Amino acid sequence: MSKISGAHYYNSVDIAIEDTTKIEFMKTFIDRELMRYTSTTDSTKPYTLSSLSEILSSIQSVTGTLTLFLG
Repeated sequence: MSKISGAHYYNSVDIAIEDTTKIEFMKTFIDRELMRYTSTTDSTKPYTLSSLSEILSSIQSVTGTLTLFLG
């Protein structure tokens, strides 16, 4: 990142999980490891974790609101 944009951090990291039944487990595991790595707590963590299903739900909510508004 530093060579491309001059930033010394990542904007996002995508992680693929083969077993979709373990998404919540993996989110919890990754969150715990990132908090340990960054020495932060739940209230001060400098990142967010989202699954594709959560992002899709947000998009559908916005789309529904816009449809209602335009109708």
